[in-house]
Formats: sequence, C-alpha cells, structure tokens
Amino acid sequence: MLLEGKVGLVTGAGSGIGRATALMFVRDGARVAVVDIHLSAAEETAAMIAEQGGTAIAIAANVAKAPDVEAMIQKTVEAFGALHCASNNAAVGGGFYQFVEAHYPSLVGHLAQQDKSLLDHVHREFKAYLKCGRLEHGFLWVRCDKCHFERPVALNC
Repeated sequence: MLLEGKVGLVTGAGSGIGRATALMFVRDGARVAVVDIHLSAAEETAAMIAEQGGTAIAIAANVAKAPDVEAMIQKTVEAFGALHCASNNAAVGGGFYQFVEAHYPSLVGHLAQQDKSLLDHVHREFKAYLKCGRLEHGFLWVRCDKCHFERPVALNC
C-alpha cells in the first residue's frame, strides 16, 4: 500500500472530491485528518472511514483563516505524531495563490517549533509556486529528491 504508516490531512473532506480523497488515503493505508468547515460533515466522513476499518479524526476548520489552519495542523500532529501528505480540496475565497502566500510561512514556522520540516521537494514546490504565482493547467510537477520519481500534483486555484 502506497500510504502504509503515513498520515494524511484532507481539507474539504466532508463531501465530494475531498471525501473521496480521504477514503482513498485510508484504502492506501494512511491515517487521516478529515477537515471540513462543517464539523458534522467531517464527522460523517470519519465515521465512514471507521466503518471501513480505518483511522481518522474529524476537524472543523475554515482554511481561509490562519488560526484554523495552524490548529488543524497541530491537531493532526498531536493525534498521529506526524503529517506526511495533504490534499487541499476546500475552496478558499480570494484564490489559492493568496492562501499559500499568507499561510506557507506559518506552516513552516509551526513545524520548525516541533523540530520538524517539510520534505525538500515540497519546499521547492511552494517556493516555485510563490515565485510564479500561477499553475500550468492546474498542476505542479513534483520530483522526489530520493527516488527522482516525478508526478503531477493537482492544486485548486
């Protein structure tokens, strides 16, 4: 399983693509933080995951608000001890670029306080995105430093 032993965070996971992504993460072996602006929707997805034998926590967060973003990351790390991957499906008013620009330093700072950091290729992904401020066809290409595997990463903007 691709995500065996990993921890994922999925925003917008109370319905639609976000819910499907959270369920897919679990099928691939991950424990998942299910995040949605509506706690009841996140709890419903987390219950579906539990019914399938997976492990999930439900978190209410408005990803357009920095304190909510910081709290969802902190709750995930507190619950599972790590955060390995994320799928951001929640809509953010004002555009994805502005969201990343506003919250990326906070994420990096939060992880640094815990003596942790993002993987090098994730740092490069966001630095490149912030430099150009746009995505080609809605995708960024990410290359793993260790195995050199390249894959497109879908982002909403």
